[in-house]
Amino acid sequence: MNPFNFRSEQREYEQAYYGGYCNKVRSLGLNPIPFHLFQDILKESNDLTKTKKDRMRFLIRATESQQKDYFI
Repeated sequence: MNPFNFRSEQREYEQAYYGGYCNKVRSLGLNPIPFHLFQDILKESNDLTKTKKDRMRFLIRATESQQKDYFI
C-alpha cells in the first residue's frame, strides 16, 4: 500500500531520506548507493522494518553488501 497521495510527495520523501542516508553512510566511511537503487531498497525496507532506526540499519547493511560485491 502506498501512503502517498501523489508521486511528487513520494519523490520528496525519497529525496529527503536519501540525503540523511548519504550523510550517515559517509560518516561510516562508506559510499552511498545510487539514488535509483536506493529507491528500490527503501521500498523493501519500508515493508520489512517498523522503526526509522531499523530502516537505516537495513539501508546501511544493503550498502555494505553492495560494496562487498563490488570489490570482490
